[in-house]
Amino acid sequence: GKDNFGQLGISNQNFNDNDLVPGMAKQLMLDFEIKEVFCTPYCSFVISHGNQVYGCGMNLRGQLGLGTTSEKQSSFALIESLSA
Repeated sequence: GKDNFGQLGISNQNFNDNDLVPGMAKQLMLDFEIKEVFCTPYCSFVISHGNQVYGCGMNLRGQLGLGTTSEKQSSFALIESLSA
């Protein structure tokens, strides 16, 4: 799938934006285990077993909740306001 806004969280990998078949992200480089995943066409969120929320993808209007308005976040970043 597309990763033009970093929504796959795999900024360090070569991924074909035109793939129509699901592929495996070989390395997410996360230092926590994932409990839940939520994805939209433009961003992705994961919840860790420690109930920490992380997001990546489009952030032009601050929609990831990171306190910034960068065009994209291509690796998962902690969303402190949503984390336990």
